[in-house]
Amino acid sequence: MEYFTKEFWFLLTGIFIVLEVVLGFTIVCLFAALSCFTVGIMVTFDLVPNAIQQLAYFFGFTFLWTIIAYKPLVNLVKKAPKDSYNNIIGGIAEVTEGNLIFGKVGNVKWSGTIFKAMLAIDAEEKEISVGKNVTIVAVKENIFIVK
Repeated sequence: MEYFTKEFWFLLTGIFIVLEVVLGFTIVCLFAALSCFTVGIMVTFDLVPNAIQQLAYFFGFTFLWTIIAYKPLVNLVKKAPKDSYNNIIGGIAEVTEGNLIFGKVGNVKWSGTIFKAMLAIDAEEKEISVGKNVTIVAVKENIFIVK
């Protein structure tokens, strides 16, 4: 007697893929989805006759897919190096919420978001008033260094 149909396994594949997207690409549900798909194909060709074997194959394939694909997927989604701010450095920001004074942390608006900022040591001006534009020359500990 067939307890789980091929449609069940393919539906479960879709549910795991949706969960993967909703949970933020954690990779865990992806392996379960691949396993459900694999078991669904096996059930389609009558290679797995009963529910116990289907569940055993599901867990076995989840383990197998994890062994095969975990390392390549982790390498694929590796984070960028910690100091890669190439898209920010050289950008123009606007001083907001008070003058930017040398030696003190102020605020600038860049790309529609307000960030903390400090004047660079070699900045020509020691105080920049609100509304003026500055150039981002570095990023240190989430604080823009500007001129």
